[in-house]
Amino acid sequence: MFMTGSAALFYLMRLEGDKATRTPLLWLFTPEKVKRKTDNSKTICPHDGDCWKYMLKGSATYFVIGAAVSLAQVILPKITSPLKAMASIRVSHLKLALFFGSYIGIYRSVICYLCQKRRVDSALYALPAGYLAGLSFIFKPSLGFAIASLTGAFKLYSTILYEKKILPENIPLPVILYCLCQGTLFHARFMHPDVCPSYVFKLMKSVSNGTSEQIYSNFLEILKNQN
Repeated sequence: MFMTGSAALFYLMRLEGDKATRTPLLWLFTPEKVKRKTDNSKTICPHDGDCWKYMLKGSATYFVIGAAVSLAQVILPKITSPLKAMASIRVSHLKLALFFGSYIGIYRSVICYLCQKRRVDSALYALPAGYLAGLSFIFKPSLGFAIASLTGAFKLYSTILYEKKILPENIPLPVILYCLCQGTLFHARFMHPDVCPSYVFKLMKSVSNGTSEQIYSNFLEILKNQN
């Protein structure tokens, strides 16, 4: 699901590249717009300079960001005991960094390869690039990331439908899709808690004032009695 959502999202984001104002979207990375043949540049790829520098810079930057986020989550709660905080760091805490770094690195590598191979840039290259970049999901599997990629793609696609007057403005498609995706996460909280993002647990507990935890406990009790 993440690979498909990533491919569609990057493709639609590149299609929006020439717009004066882009659709507001929160995602890990905003791809460069498609480089036209008329652009005054010495490179075919959507960047300046050498491809390998472009790929390594992006991968290294996002690796550091991922590592910083993960290490902050480990160290900050134990900041009063710096030695214990440092001792608690494990290799597994670099999973997010590996996910971010490989995600950007693979995407940029495929884009540059196709540009050099075909001698022209195209928004279509984002489809295989985004799909293959989704392989990085193995480092940090997350239902939240998978759903976020799909909701982002749906939001961009609905914008296109509104602009072309294919979809009436009185139909709030983005809101409907958002509700469906949130419903999927809430369903996962009860039926598949092992793959549900931790923030969903906290969100449901907070907005329900702890009632969701009680409902889940009662649900487990019912299942035990049936067995």
